[in-house]
Amino acid sequence: IHNTGHIPKAWIARFGRTVADQVLAAVQERLGAARAPGAEIGLGGQRIGLGPVFGGEPGGGNADGKAAGGTDEGAASGSRPGATAAADAGETARLEALTAWLNGEDPEEDAQAEQTRSMTAQQVLMGSFFSLVGQTKDGGFAALWGRIAQSRFSGREGTLSLDGDVTTGLIGADYTWERWTTGLVVSRSTGTGGYRGDSSGKIEADVTAVTPWAGYAVSERLSVWGAAGYGSGALTVNPDEQAAKKTDLSMTLAAGGVRATLTGGDGPRLDAVAGARWARTTSARVSSSDGNLAAATADVSRLTLGLDGSWPLALGEDGKGATVTPRLALGLRHDGGDAETGYGVDIAGGLDLALPGRGLTASLSGRGVLTHEAAGLSDRGIAGTLAWTPRSSGRGPSLSLSQTFGAGASSGKDALLTRETLEGLAANPGPGSGAGSGDEFEQQRLEAKFGYGFAMCGDRFTATPEIAFGLSQAGRDYSLGWRMVNAGRGTGSLELSLEATRRESANDDAPPEHGIGFKFTARW
Repeated sequence: IHNTGHIPKAWIARFGRTVADQVLAAVQERLGAARAPGAEIGLGGQRIGLGPVFGGEPGGGNADGKAAGGTDEGAASGSRPGATAAADAGETARLEALTAWLNGEDPEEDAQAEQTRSMTAQQVLMGSFFSLVGQTKDGGFAALWGRIAQSRFSGREGTLSLDGDVTTGLIGADYTWERWTTGLVVSRSTGTGGYRGDSSGKIEADVTAVTPWAGYAVSERLSVWGAAGYGSGALTVNPDEQAAKKTDLSMTLAAGGVRATLTGGDGPRLDAVAGARWARTTSARVSSSDGNLAAATADVSRLTLGLDGSWPLALGEDGKGATVTPRLALGLRHDGGDAETGYGVDIAGGLDLALPGRGLTASLSGRGVLTHEAAGLSDRGIAGTLAWTPRSSGRGPSLSLSQTFGAGASSGKDALLTRETLEGLAANPGPGSGAGSGDEFEQQRLEAKFGYGFAMCGDRFTATPEIAFGLSQAGRDYSLGWRMVNAGRGTGSLELSLEATRRESANDDAPPEHGIGFKFTARW
């Protein structure tokens, strides 16, 4: 049996790379997490602390007050000074608000405003997690945690284009003592996608993997880490107008990295990160009356090196006035193996401005791939946002404006070194705006939304009529909506919303599309 095309090798290469990125991102987050006894649950990014577990004392830490190990690609910095105290203060405030709610008391208006916000289903999925941490008799910390990750990839092999969505559930346990942290991650990944070219079809895959890892803090500013894992599952290839072919799938990964804090503290911060990773994904052959599929083995590798700097500046007294935060990041990366290959350099910068006294926030970000050896590979973007909410209670006028050019404008380290896939670099943007065509900045979108909140039902609810307008190359969007939210009540909230939309194509070659939606949300 001989393969005559790129499938399934091209697809499993990117699937394996995405799964490896998701698993290693979780490992890096645990390496950078603060260690303090307690239980925590997150739903849609909303953290709920449940107090100490395993008999530990709150506020504990390892021997040097930091988590052992480190991250190489922008992992969470939960171990930064003051993070534990800030988290404790936030949990205390939530418990006080919950007590007030149970007693039928009304929290202050400013506190009420933070209890309600709109989220998409993907944001809820990505922001859900749990963590249980306890202190042991020898002064170490044992933890049990879980999270969900979701990514999308796309790429091209010759005339073949392919894509996929990968969702991974992870559960892990780790132990920290002195300068060491060791752990184990069990992950279950499922992917669905397709391919188009001389032939086309759909592909599904799943893999269950076990990944042990370890990290060591050489000093307060230098740390190293390593991980290795193996998994197995199944692959199903379903060419158009042919019978589906199912076979076994296996995956092996290995990674390591180092992180050094060059400057830190309350002023400017600069970190240097470096890392290497490798993943191999293998599918077995299929030979049946419905057709044949040859075995395939795909290897991907990555070397990374980057710098990330930021400098928060307070322009008012006691931190209550305006703040401005300039950001700059630079990343170098080399990709090898059976997917996109070559060197790439990515640079990003941004400026964030906040005027809390006036309810104004503004942000301007830009990012671009300076160069990459992959032929025709280009990715850059600029984004600006201005939001005005004069009253934190959500009542009164509110206005937001957003202008985007090209692709996403996240930081260079996030855009290149910690990208879960190469989707932004390898995606096919479609006719007229292909990679390397120089037309990335022609992909523009302007969004504006205005609303006005006022009291209803004896001041127990805030009603907000809203009108929004969006303009892009694809067409024009109009929406008219009405939201009604209960005015706080501690950690619980109710929200009712109704929205009508109209979408018109840019060249009026299609009839307008109309829609209406209703949403009810309850949080507690």
